[in-house]
Amino acid sequence: MRSIGTVLAESLGIGKGFDTMRILLSVAILVVHSFALCYGWGLEAQLWAGPAGSVSVLLLPAFFALSGFLVTGSALRTGSLTTFISLRALRILPALFTEVVLAAVLIGAVATNLPVGEYYTDPGTVSYLVNIIGHITYTLPGAFADNPVPVVNGSLWTIAPEISCYIFMALMILANTYRSCLLCCTVFLVGSLAQIATGAPLPDRFFAGGLEQFELLLCFVAGNILFLARNRIPDHPLLFLLCATCSMATLSHPDLVVLGLLPLAYCTVWLGLRNLPKIPLVSKGDYSYGVYLYAYQSSSSWYWHCPTGASGGSMS
Repeated sequence: MRSIGTVLAESLGIGKGFDTMRILLSVAILVVHSFALCYGWGLEAQLWAGPAGSVSVLLLPAFFALSGFLVTGSALRTGSLTTFISLRALRILPALFTEVVLAAVLIGAVATNLPVGEYYTDPGTVSYLVNIIGHITYTLPGAFADNPVPVVNGSLWTIAPEISCYIFMALMILANTYRSCLLCCTVFLVGSLAQIATGAPLPDRFFAGGLEQFELLLCFVAGNILFLARNRIPDHPLLFLLCATCSMATLSHPDLVVLGLLPLAYCTVWLGLRNLPKIPLVSKGDYSYGVYLYAYQSSSSWYWHCPTGASGGSMS
């Protein structure tokens, strides 16, 4: 039986569908965010509680699992901690720096209900600039105050787990023992299952249908493991369907989240190895991180500017 490693090798180590997968995931996350941005948290909570929630909850974990798979390949190819850190910094910092400065200096000043001078001297404006180093603040003084959700960029909450993922990978390079990925994953999975078995509640989610930051790290680690064991893991559509069913059934249930992360990672990688059609407008590079990082802020700005805005949390 063919393995996912075989399929990856046939495409010269570059999965034909990974770029398409990443852009589709980032756009899908924007669509989910739009419910809260346009109608408030209540409607987004209804989304998570309905049939669409079983699919929506897969999006962000899939993003992290896909990243774990691809980043492991990059780390093995470079073999250098310095090069790995440089590549990850170039992936995150320019886009994050631009987003933070643009939001604080320009967008916030336009969208605030405060006098411009008071806005720029408000401590909250300075606090938002600290997002550049990963200490996350979601609001700017008076900005988008009349929006259903007065948040500048809720997507920034994943910066911390992203940094944790890269630190984890850097430690694996430094220790030169990628087997620790499997150990970390197993320990966390067993510990979470033990917690469920004792009836202890899992931590509150960041938002309805959301995941804890460490669970996103586990998705990343699952992607690490799939790459490391790629030559032993079969590439089969029936296994994909089984894993997809398991993921949708477990990730939408707060007490069963950990059971769905590993199957979801397989589904994500399996799809990324398919010959998915290219999207013409974004076929010349990977724009997924930019779409994910800027979409929330852009949508908030659009809603604030829209003359029919502030619908009061109702779709009617």
